[in-house]
Amino acid sequence: RLWKQTSRLWGWSLIAGVIAGFAAGTKQTGTWAVLLLGLGHLLTPALRGAAPLYVAAAAVCGAPWYLRNLIWTGNPVWPYMSHIFGGGKAALDAWARVQASVTEGVPRGPLNLLLLPLLLVIKPGAFLYEPQWLMGPVLALIGLRWRALDARARLALLLAGGYAALWFLVYQHWRFMLPAAALLAAVAASCALELWPRPGGRLVAAFAGLLVFFPLTRLGQGNELFGALGVRSSAAPDRSSRERYLDLALGPYYELCRRANELVPPGGKILLYRDARGYYLDRDYAWGNPHDPGLVDYSAYAHELELAEALRKKGVTHILFNPQLGIPAGDHHYYARTEMMMRDLIATEAKAVVTIGTLGLYDLRESTSSRFE
Repeated sequence: RLWKQTSRLWGWSLIAGVIAGFAAGTKQTGTWAVLLLGLGHLLTPALRGAAPLYVAAAAVCGAPWYLRNLIWTGNPVWPYMSHIFGGGKAALDAWARVQASVTEGVPRGPLNLLLLPLLLVIKPGAFLYEPQWLMGPVLALIGLRWRALDARARLALLLAGGYAALWFLVYQHWRFMLPAAALLAAVAASCALELWPRPGGRLVAAFAGLLVFFPLTRLGQGNELFGALGVRSSAAPDRSSRERYLDLALGPYYELCRRANELVPPGGKILLYRDARGYYLDRDYAWGNPHDPGLVDYSAYAHELELAEALRKKGVTHILFNPQLGIPAGDHHYYARTEMMMRDLIATEAKAVVTIGTLGLYDLRESTSSRFE
């Protein structure tokens, strides 16, 4: 019987390691899932023996992406934390731009840290998104059952509080708070279930649940419902629900990516300028976003001719330019100079393949400039 119980626990640890590892390998914020579940293993006596299995599974499933970055750039999370991992001047400059571009959140200080749960409710705009619809009911339910919380709930709150403190110090963007929000929501759900049989408890729990799900009322048939429920659009019956959602959510950018898939030859390589969403492309692509460029250091080139030649040597055949995205906060001189250089390059060194409004796809394979002659 003990063997069966141990095997079941180890099996869950293996599954948890695989899922957390894939999460970390998909997006850097997934590393918090690895750390939190790892801490949970260490704090749970029955799971401590399975901790090495959990770590091994998470490493196998999550490490390849970071290992690739380490080999290519010398920094597993390039360009982030370049002051720790190094990577040269380009990496340090990119990391400085990333830090300077952050405008979310409230001033860091002891008072705001103590008031953080309240600030998430009364000042949601400071953190982008709308955390109040989740945090308000969560805090109320936990407050009503505070004295009756068991050891597991208190441990979950401790983990969520530690994560929230790091989040407060590093990057106060609400979506990065979701790992801790999941822990808080789980504790609140247990509080709601305990309140349900009591007089008035059903009313409190139901009202809290309605607030949590209130953002769903903003899903519209013209946008999110196509993707969420697979609803077909009568206005575009030839388009799948996914494509219709992307049409309406991304507008001309998605249309330009679709056209790029049709017009760029299979061996082509697209440089994304002022955008980083290459996952809609069926062609090879590289980041050329001046905020955190992955292929080229714009500050290293004196003018558009040098930049064009460098891009061609790196195998770039096309440039996808999306000027609709705003310029980040920070080094305005750098962004203005890079913008002018790229616009000059497009005007003199590239040929327009397709344009949709201000967005465009440009062919860089053959120079249109007479200055080389």
